[in-house]
Amino acid sequence: MRQQISQVIYSPDHKFKAVIYERDCGATTNFSTQVSILRASQTLPRGNGNVLDMDGMPEDSISDIAWSGGPSLSINTASEYPIFFQAKSFRWFFTEIDIDIQ
Repeated sequence: MRQQISQVIYSPDHKFKAVIYERDCGATTNFSTQVSILRASQTLPRGNGNVLDMDGMPEDSISDIAWSGGPSLSINTASEYPIFFQAKSFRWFFTEIDIDIQ
């Protein structure tokens, strides 16, 4: 299994980061795009994204990703790639992050 980070975007307060990465589990599976929200100091663990898991490579399947106030994370995806998992929010102790995936 291989995970390759495509992009890291920090929240406006720099407490969190959204990590977009490609996951490849071998010859019998397709590439997948994963998105995880982590604390800014945290390293990416192995496994599926905690916010988004979809088919395709990151540069093809995600057209835009951005933090906004609130905190909130918006992700625009390409419609031709199926989404296997998507979260509507992410909670870390007293912080809840709204997630808008389109």
